[in-house]
Amino acid sequence: MNREPQASEITNLYLTKKFGVINEETRYPVKGFLQAILSILVEKHRDQNSEEGSFNQQLLKALILQEEGGLDHGKTC
Repeated sequence: MNREPQASEITNLYLTKKFGVINEETRYPVKGFLQAILSILVEKHRDQNSEEGSFNQQLLKALILQEEGGLDHGKTC
C-alpha cells in the first residue's frame, strides 16, 4: 500500500526539481504548482463523483505529469 504523500514533501520535491538547492529566505515562482492545484479543483468541480485518490496524491500525480510535459493550460490530470 502506498504511503500518503505529505504537503511539505510535495512542495519540497517540486521546488527542488525546479530550482535545485532551496534557500528558505528566497522566494520562488510557483506558477506550475498553482496550475496543478487549479487543475485538480476544476476537475473535481466538473466531476464531483470522481474518486482519484486524496488531494495530495492527485497533486503529486499532476506535478509529475507537468514535469513530463503532459499538463498544460486547459488540461487536467
